[in-house]
Amino acid sequence: MTGRQSDEHLTLFRQIENRKTSDIIIEQIQALIASGQLRSGMKLPSERALADRFQVGRGPVRDALKKLEFYGVVRTESQRGTFVAEIGEKTLQGLISSLLRGGNHDIDALFETREILEVHAARIAAERATDEDLHAVRAAHEEFERAILSGSLALDEDHLFHLAIGRAAKNPVLASLLGYLTPEIIKTNRAHSNAEIVDKTSRRETLAEHTRIVEALLSRDASFAERAMAEHMGGARERRFRRTGVTSG
Repeated sequence: MTGRQSDEHLTLFRQIENRKTSDIIIEQIQALIASGQLRSGMKLPSERALADRFQVGRGPVRDALKKLEFYGVVRTESQRGTFVAEIGEKTLQGLISSLLRGGNHDIDALFETREILEVHAARIAAERATDEDLHAVRAAHEEFERAILSGSLALDEDHLFHLAIGRAAKNPVLASLLGYLTPEIIKTNRAHSNAEIVDKTSRRETLAEHTRIVEALLSRDASFAERAMAEHMGGARERRFRRTGVTSG
């Protein structure tokens, strides 16, 4: 058997992942919410207390809470602390969990739903975003660009960029739905991605599409923003198909 023949099934294997401590913290907090042990409106322990409990530094805890706030799972109030968001988390997480248990058809539905939300979010963000919102979107884009140029898969940075747009849309329900879909999409994409399969061309395509979205938002052109996001979602579908043979993404 030649070397080429022995590599034919290489895509069946996944890269061994050295997981971030913050990702493990996120999963634990989400599991506690899903189980009802952490309920809407409950105050979380302080960063210091959580760091002591997890036996980690405060950095990973702070990173986890920041991402969960982007996801819409928690909210942080100045001088008061961090609270579980009051938006019916258990119901939404149960819906997403049932989608993922259903197999590839339901995963397709998950990505299709995300596309509908993302395109609408881009349009209304162009109309409603404050200067502070646009600064946050641009900062998230710059983080994504740095990660891409360093050779990273940039999955977290990619989705944090989209979440920043969701927040800029000034629709808390829309932002929360994107927030709940995002962790599952990250998990699904990570399961089908590694640095060998996600080539430089794909990364450059994604970066260019993100740049167009940012340009549209900064110009406050709703039609341009909607079109740029729709093109990005279409590009993501095509790249996912090239990578996995799965049509949605």
